[in-house]
Amino acid sequence: MADLEIGITKDGICRITLNRPDALNAVTDEMFDTLAVELPKIGRDAAVRVVLLGSVGRGFCAGADVKGMKGNASSMPFETRVETLRRRQEAVVALHEMPKVTIARIQGVAAGAGMALAIACDLRVAAPQASFTTAFAKVGFAGDFGITYLLARIIGPDRAQRLLLTSEKLGARDALAIGLVTHLVEGDLTAEADAISAGLASGPVLAHGYIKANIREVESGNFRASLDAEAFRQIRLATSEDHTEAIRAFAEKRPPVFRGR
Repeated sequence: MADLEIGITKDGICRITLNRPDALNAVTDEMFDTLAVELPKIGRDAAVRVVLLGSVGRGFCAGADVKGMKGNASSMPFETRVETLRRRQEAVVALHEMPKVTIARIQGVAAGAGMALAIACDLRVAAPQASFTTAFAKVGFAGDFGITYLLARIIGPDRAQRLLLTSEKLGARDALAIGLVTHLVEGDLTAEADAISAGLASGPVLAHGYIKANIREVESGNFRASLDAEAFRQIRLATSEDHTEAIRAFAEKRPPVFRGR
């Protein structure tokens, strides 16, 4: 089987599965390259309504594959190495800015770039045995794949700095308490993540995308710009088929059927 599997179900759930259980799903350069290319396509695919990122085995993702690291021995020029990393980092940009809901299903350790992939998703659904560590400082790194921005955005600069400096391991319950985890699942993690995905996939995906865009507008720190964006998107949604269907379904006392239009 492939190290990275991508498939779309008939109900519009795009399942992305890291499949290197013997390496705790550490991500190779080739896997990052594929994600950086495929995730933007998934974002534009009208057949996709929700993205579910998961993995096989006991670990979610141990980060970048350390066997592929050569430190200062790399023969590539410095500028080329920066450009290559920046290109691969588009994978987390695509997850964060995806106009559909993205969900990470976390059954075990999420470390380094693996933690970045998880927190780039809108919802982080975790088992009690899941754990999180930035891990970068342990190998003399400061962090990549957006972990600095994403951590500070979710838990605040002080907590983010602490986790980055210490590389301490955070359990699922502690992660839930500070907002790194959005759902803690005591029972069947796969079933619960599937149920959350299915529920969102049946919802108003056009509105979901606009909600995410509105939140990003808030992050710009400009209240008036946020109001302008909210007003534009709200009126745009008022003219959508999904809104018309929701109003009709309410009047007819039945569940709405959203088409994402």
